[in-house]
Amino acid sequence: SWGQCSASCGGGLQRRLVKCVNTKTEREEEDRAQCEHESWPESTHKCNTQDCDSIRPSQPCPRDHLTFRFCQTLQLLGRCSLATVRAQCCQTCSARSRGNERITRR
Repeated sequence: SWGQCSASCGGGLQRRLVKCVNTKTEREEEDRAQCEHESWPESTHKCNTQDCDSIRPSQPCPRDHLTFRFCQTLQLLGRCSLATVRAQCCQTCSARSRGNERITRR
């Protein structure tokens, strides 16, 4: 079965495990060369290819889709201006904080 999509918009990938299985014994083959006579099915495919800007801004954002720490890092780097980052880190990017300010020593 296909795994979860890596992005909610802007294009992600879904992956699945593809194995070489003996159709008579229904067991996985140790020697992958036994399956070379047939083409292998795809193990990845694209998903959620719609542009992030096409997502209605009124949609609720219950949580970030990436880890809080990663979203926080993206915010500190000023990446919340990118639509794909805003969609994946909607909570962090919508929060008003000092994360968008750069502090330098002079």
